[in-house]
This record gives sequence, structure tokens and C-alpha cells, in this order.
Amino acid sequence: MHGPGTINFTPDESSYTDLNRITHFILMEQAHNGDLFDYSLGVKSAMGENLARHFFKQILDAVDYLHSKAKVVHRDLKLENILLDKNFEIKLCDFTLSKTLAEGSMIGVFYTNAGTELYMAPEVHEGKPYRGVAADIFALGVTLFALVTGVMPFEKRAEKDDMLYSFIYRGEWDSYWECLSKMYNGEKQFN
Repeated sequence: MHGPGTINFTPDESSYTDLNRITHFILMEQAHNGDLFDYSLGVKSAMGENLARHFFKQILDAVDYLHSKAKVVHRDLKLENILLDKNFEIKLCDFTLSKTLAEGSMIGVFYTNAGTELYMAPEVHEGKPYRGVAADIFALGVTLFALVTGVMPFEKRAEKDDMLYSFIYRGEWDSYWECLSKMYNGEKQFN
């Protein structure tokens, strides 16, 4: 994969033999400044709207390239898979779970449970068929929330049993923000 905002790999696959064992490895460009998780949530601090907007615009451009030009859905977009190069430009990585879309179609439907729980769309958790592009967009929403606020929007995952997600599902916004605030300010949470 070589495109704007994606990690670049060397064109040659390298290998070496050690004690009758062949080991293969792939070289990729170095991301000098780590990943967005360490840069944002790892320091337990919100980066705020301006910096989040700067990074998120780059993320959107990279995902737009994947969906519209490369015809690929990532299916594991998360802060840990968004690297920062030496100039603090984003680079999407870890295409292990990615899939190609049908040529000329933006509605690729998938059936496998793939991704990281905190970023997965509810339909993926529920084992329902889902559109890969829509699942990526859901993960982008979780990512943006985390960048701006410095916390994740759910306790475990986007399902009705998750206390925070249940407030979102029912449209109880005041209860959601009150509970989220109590959770991250160390106050006792309510059921």
C-alpha cells in the first residue's frame, strides 16, 4: 500500500537464514514520533479541537484515499494504527485486517468480526453483515472523540450493555456527559 497518509514499505522483501531456518521481514518507513495513542491518550490529556482538527484532516484524507482510490477498507482504524512521522504527519499502518472492495463499488459488505472492540461499530459486535466503509467511519468517530476529549467514548465497546453507549443509543446526552465526567474525574459511577 502506497498512498497519501499510509506507511510506506520498501519494495524488496528481505530474508536471512539462521540455523536452517529462513526468516522473512518487511521494512517500512520509520515513524519517529510513535502513534497517536501515545501522543494523545497515553499522556492522559485532551489535545483540544485545533490540534485534533489538524491530525483528523490528515486521517480523513488517508481514509478517503483508501476507500475511493485504493478500494480498500481498513477495518482496524484506531489511535494505535495511526503513526506520526518526523514531521508529525500521520501515517496509517497495520493493514492486516483490511479488505478490498468490489471494483467500482463503495458498498462492500463483510461478515467477519474484525477490529478492536473500542472502535468497532455495533453491527460488527452483533455479528450482523456490515458495510466496511461504514465501519471505518464509525471508528473515525471514536478516534475523533478520543483526540478531542482525551478519553474513549465507551467503557468497553459500542453495545447496549455498555453503560456509556446505552446513553448514546437512547439519546440521553446529559446523562452520558454526566456519567463520562464522573468516570474520568474519579467519582463513583451510577447505573
